[in-house]
Amino acid sequence: MKSYSFHIYYTFLLGLCLSLPLQAQVISKATAKALNNYLNYSNEVVFGVNIMYQDFVQINEQFNNFVEDKADSIVYIKEDVLTNYKYFPVYPRELFNAIYNENINIPYDKRGEPLQLIGKVLSVVDEIERSRSTLAKYVATEEYRQDSVLQKGYKILRRVEVLYYDIFTLQEKLYWSLQTIMSSYKRPVIDSNYLVLITELQPLLSQSKRIIKSVRAKDASKSLGMELAEQQRLLLALKGKQIALLQDIPVDPNSIQSAHKRFDKIWQNANTISTAARAYLQAPAYQNLYHDPSHYYYNNQLLSRYNRYGNGMVTVFNNMIKNSSTYWLLEHEMPFLFAVIYPDIPAYAEFNNDSIPDAEEFLKEILAQRAKVDSLEAAKQDSLRLDSLAQVKVEPSLDGYATNNLIFLLDISSSMDTPEKLPLLKEALRYLLDLMREEDNITLITYSTKAEILLPPTSALLKDSILLAIANLKTEGVSNANVGINLAYAIAQKSYIANGNNRIILATDGGFKVQGSTKRKIKQAARSRNNSTFLSVFYFSQKEYNHNKVFLNELANWGKGKYSYIEPENAEETLLEEAQAVRKK
Repeated sequence: MKSYSFHIYYTFLLGLCLSLPLQAQVISKATAKALNNYLNYSNEVVFGVNIMYQDFVQINEQFNNFVEDKADSIVYIKEDVLTNYKYFPVYPRELFNAIYNENINIPYDKRGEPLQLIGKVLSVVDEIERSRSTLAKYVATEEYRQDSVLQKGYKILRRVEVLYYDIFTLQEKLYWSLQTIMSSYKRPVIDSNYLVLITELQPLLSQSKRIIKSVRAKDASKSLGMELAEQQRLLLALKGKQIALLQDIPVDPNSIQSAHKRFDKIWQNANTISTAARAYLQAPAYQNLYHDPSHYYYNNQLLSRYNRYGNGMVTVFNNMIKNSSTYWLLEHEMPFLFAVIYPDIPAYAEFNNDSIPDAEEFLKEILAQRAKVDSLEAAKQDSLRLDSLAQVKVEPSLDGYATNNLIFLLDISSSMDTPEKLPLLKEALRYLLDLMREEDNITLITYSTKAEILLPPTSALLKDSILLAIANLKTEGVSNANVGINLAYAIAQKSYIANGNNRIILATDGGFKVQGSTKRKIKQAARSRNNSTFLSVFYFSQKEYNHNKVFLNELANWGKGKYSYIEPENAEETLLEEAQAVRKK
């Protein structure tokens, strides 16, 4: 009888435990260390490519002097960087080994994305290093003397320009991925004054990073002014808390590692970043130079206060984490912005006008031959070749188009459950996925009664995961578009890809009332000069009702996107056109 009663009691307890909501797991020291291994390595390689940056600037200047001013020669001596002890007491490649050795401490289902991203970082850094070697050989063998306008040299530099954009984007994506993993855990409760200090300082670093990225993106709008106002609020709040935050931490006036000195260093750097960004907004220096003022502010004034150079705030903050027992994610450094300066000669006029041709390799060949064209017949032949190129049937492809950041905002209310609506959309999504490249990102957000992220920003390389998410799309509830639109723009801001095709695609079967704040958000995102996110609208219905068409077309106009009525005959083609909306620069 006792055995039977015990069985019932045990079953009751088990059922009670299973019915309770699952709590987030407390992160272990090993997992926190494994996540930070990625940032340790990536920060080292960013430091390395920032050293290499000076080489490319210097050789770019020599190239221009050679072409424009007929300088006698070009000199370039390549110094080892990534294996140079004066820069790296511990070589980056040794830190990379730690990622593989300790990656097992990250759950299997979470380690794939950061591992893929760090692999891409490694590939980009390798290519930057190879570019330096190629340039060194190009100069040392005097091959450049047989290349009158240095076409090969500028081609290498232009590729390097893209690589510096890539390393910036990858660093952002890697941090976003690691932060997502870290946020899925609970931190252990630690009675630590350092933990309180780090918790208070971290928002200041995040805000400084937003300001720096806004200047990099040439933002001179009210949005940057609002970011600066928030920075000032954080600075004043921290100053007011300084005594309380530091009073229980011992003072060591002789140590540069004391919490008091580190607090002052971070606060002063953040304040200087704010001052420099405000100067950029009000009366930019660096006028009438080769680049926009934002280029020089970002490289010369902001990064020096954030990165390792000048013992910037991110270095001080990361050292504070490493020297304490807190399980906190390190902050990431940012690479310089490298932009090629082309010589002022006709052959490079298109590049100086920031209008790089799409048919890149073919038109480069035309540019190289342009000096030899001495008759109308030769020019006519070039024209005929271009015409024939245009007549060639091209298979559907995303080659030559910008990296995609496509955020699909999908109406899954019950009315979408007919063959010409959600099922048609799912089929078109599968078609597009087959054409997408690994650098392309896709996000699936659904809305009906509420809005949910069905698939966070995900590389098209993870095709199986995306297909599974598409397959799981099902209809339910009633439509509440405003909450879905607001969520989509929040994700778009966090996953933004510089020079990419950042686009929200709203798929719905009818009209809805748009709140004033939502309308303003759509317009502001589309009007941003250098951080634009556009909104296109797909209308699914048995018939294109005019009242819905008028409203949805107006919605697309607010977002500077395209309105499309979707039918089986045009679904795949229309979706592909959205992915081809921006040409690669």
